[in-house]
Amino acid sequence: MNPGSWPKLEHRETGIRVDLMPEGRYPGIPSRLAPVPIGHPLRSVAGHDKLDFISLAGLFELKLGAKRAKDIADLVELIKVNQSKLNIIRVHLQSASPAYAAEFDALIVQANEET
Repeated sequence: MNPGSWPKLEHRETGIRVDLMPEGRYPGIPSRLAPVPIGHPLRSVAGHDKLDFISLAGLFELKLGAKRAKDIADLVELIKVNQSKLNIIRVHLQSASPAYAAEFDALIVQANEET
């Protein structure tokens, strides 16, 4: 499998295609892989009873690692509507990679300029 590419599945009922993101692999595009590999899923989970999903901070980590233009645009919009959670996200990103924390701070500036 090429770096930055993932196996894909399609949900039978909705037709939505889903990327499987294996732990230990580097997200991003082949020319710009993330500085850190994808961590264990429990590191970024936010769960409620039997339904587990990724935390907001974990989502930021994965999208920063992917480095796709759409992911960056998504993050700017998420920053605009989650101002009260920015410190928690920054702490998580700093623990994952100081480079992610620096990119996050730049995105905060961008989001503030757009509002």
